[in-house]
Amino acid sequence: MKDTRLPIVFVHGFWDKSSVFKFMSTYLKDKGWKVYEQFQIIPNNGMISIEEMAEQLAGYINVQLGPEASFLLIGFSMGGLVSRYYVQSLGGIDRVKHLITISSPHHGTWMAYLFNRKACIQMRPNSTFLKTLNKEVTILQKISMTSIWANYDTTILPNNSSRLSIGNEVILKFGIHALMPYSSKVIKAVEQSLIK
Repeated sequence: MKDTRLPIVFVHGFWDKSSVFKFMSTYLKDKGWKVYEQFQIIPNNGMISIEEMAEQLAGYINVQLGPEASFLLIGFSMGGLVSRYYVQSLGGIDRVKHLITISSPHHGTWMAYLFNRKACIQMRPNSTFLKTLNKEVTILQKISMTSIWANYDTTILPNNSSRLSIGNEVILKFGIHALMPYSSKVIKAVEQSLIK
C-alpha cells in the first residue's frame, strides 16, 4: 500500500541548531515519516527579524521540496513564530497541512527583554509584530493547527502565552524549556497530533 503521509519540516528556536530535533526526527523516521530536520536559521541569535528567518525557511522549503509540494511543519519556541509567519504571510497556507508549535511565545515572553535584538524585541508581549501576527491568526483555521506547551515553562513567561485561540492544544506538566524537543511526552504528543 502506498504511503500517503506528507513530509515533515522542522524549525528550531532562538540559539538552537537543527540538531535540537535529533531525537524527535529519529523517532519519526523510525515510524516511517520522511523528515527534513536540517533547516538552520543564520544567525540564530535573534539579530535578524522573524520575517527574515521565515524568508530563509521559504527558500529552504522550495529547494528541498519544490515550489508546490504539501508538507507538515513543526516549530519549536521562536521557530513556531517563524513557521506561523511563513504560513500566514509567505504563502505557506496553501502548502502546510498541519502546523505544530512547541512552547512558542505566541503572545510574547518576558524573557525576550533580556536581549535588545530584532527578534527578541518582536517576541516581547504586545510587540507590533505579535499584534499583527495574532490579528491575522484566523487564517490558520484553513489548516490543522496544534500548540503543545508546558504549564511550568521557565522561558515562556507567562506560560499560557503559548496558547492560541484556534486549533488543538496539548498542555504538559514540564518545566525545562530547552528540553521540550527531547521529551518523550512531547514526541508522543507530536506523533498523536500528526496521525489525527
